[in-house]
Amino acid sequence: MVIHKIEDQGLELNMLINNDIPKYVVGDPGRLRQVIINLVGNAIKFTKEGEINIKVQNSSSSAPPNNPLRENEIELLFSIEDTGIGIPEEKQESIFNSFSQADSTITRKFGGTGLGLSISKNLVHMMKGEVWVKSRLGEGSTFYFTARFLKSDIKEDEALRIPAKIHGLHVLVVDDNKTNRIILFEMVKSFGFTSEVFELPADALAVFNAAKEGTYDLIISDYQMPGMCGFDFISAIREKSQIPAVFLTSVGIWGDRKSLKKLGNIEYLTKPVKQSILFNSIANLIGFTDLTGKVHKKEILNTNLERLQSLPDTTKILLAEDNIINQRVAAALIMKTGIRLEVVGDGLKAVKALKSKPYSLVLMDVQMPGMDGLMATKEIRQNPKFDNIPIVAMTANAMKGDREICLAAGMNDYISKPIKWDILFAILEKWLLK
Repeated sequence: MVIHKIEDQGLELNMLINNDIPKYVVGDPGRLRQVIINLVGNAIKFTKEGEINIKVQNSSSSAPPNNPLRENEIELLFSIEDTGIGIPEEKQESIFNSFSQADSTITRKFGGTGLGLSISKNLVHMMKGEVWVKSRLGEGSTFYFTARFLKSDIKEDEALRIPAKIHGLHVLVVDDNKTNRIILFEMVKSFGFTSEVFELPADALAVFNAAKEGTYDLIISDYQMPGMCGFDFISAIREKSQIPAVFLTSVGIWGDRKSLKKLGNIEYLTKPVKQSILFNSIANLIGFTDLTGKVHKKEILNTNLERLQSLPDTTKILLAEDNIINQRVAAALIMKTGIRLEVVGDGLKAVKALKSKPYSLVLMDVQMPGMDGLMATKEIRQNPKFDNIPIVAMTANAMKGDREICLAAGMNDYISKPIKWDILFAILEKWLLK
């Protein structure tokens, strides 16, 4: 839901996780998730334009002497930076107090921070950390917090495995956002690739056209850019080369799927993009293994996509899911098909959405707060108008009998989480290509 608020306001969300962060730590994901959601939500509320940057660093070496780390502990520093209205200096110390507001005028205009910051402070203390803010009025704010975790016994056996044949790829990176250019530069560097980074696609195009054939092995391009958008940029590139390209977009690419398909040899991802997802997309494009060493079934993926991409432009899916991470995973997969997607956070909103506009299929999480997926489906099926719309259950509980419970509630099919692309695409084909 946070992602959709960012999209609605036209903000840019960037994320940078330093390479020295362990893949596995032991802690409380619920508390950590809630603090990040609260702080990002606060940043969205007070940021009319610009960007929000999330950064994670290893701060173990700078733990205070009066509160040293135990041998099995690690401390991480999180920061959420925005380009919003900022907080007056005299109000910064009290901003985390219950019911405290930075300014009554700001509260009336934007709405208060409510209990969000106070709750975040308490949650951070439960994770043996501290929270503070640095801000300049009219320029934006950066909220920082630390949290301590236990070191994991799980071996980091899924570290980047860069095949020798692709080590040293030369990449052309294009993004009009400075922060994202820095993030992409660091990611590409961590893959063992070299890169040339451009702010303007016109400049990148001129350099590409002037270079010898084979100078570049891959292009990573933002999709929404002023002047020349990513689609036009890659279209111009295609006049000379079929070089693999990865699109990065802050919003879903729902444009002309046939035109996108004609570009060929492309992947597209939603920002903020994880390092592992970007690498796997690159590996998929050039036909090598992913981070886990597994070979991509590219020919199967392409066949599935071709069938789904042939659907009419009026095809639309409704996703009812309360978990933000699961929303992003499903959206990223569906984005590849070009099918339009709308997301709601609970069953009641799903029922209301269906009554307001037509959908071709519903992906319904079973366990949601308020009205869950089963209750929502039963209410939907009470209206004969919705008898023929396929409803696919999504659940993390792959228990015996779950499928029967979902079908009895009026659902048509069932998919287990975490969602796998091949299973999801097969189900979409089954119900949308009938």
